Amino acid sequence: RNVMSRREIPATFLCPISCEVMKEPTLAADGHVYERVCMEQWLQTGARTSPVTNQRLAHTTLTPVHAIKSMIADFIEETRDLGGALDSDDSR
Repeated sequence: RNVMSRREIPATFLCPISCEVMKEPTLAADGHVYERVCMEQWLQTGARTSPVTNQRLAHTTLTPVHAIKSMIADFIEETRDLGGALDSDDSR
C-alpha cells in the first residue's frame, strides 16, 4: 500500500461531492471548496443549492483557491518524499 493509505489526508483537501483529493479547488457561493469539475457538473444539472448545506446559492461564480491547491501539491510532494508512489491518479 502507498503512504497515502497510512497517512491521513486532511479533510480540507477532499471534495465534499466526490470525496477525492481536489486538483482544482474552487470556492462556491456557500463558502465551501469543491473540485471545479464536480461543482460545474452539479450546476449543469440545474441545481442552485449548496451540495453541503442545501441552502440556495447567491450566485454560481466559482473562484479558484490557489492556497489550498498549493497545500495539496505540498502534501503530495511530502508523501512522495516519504516513499509513497502518489501521483494524480492515486489520489482518486
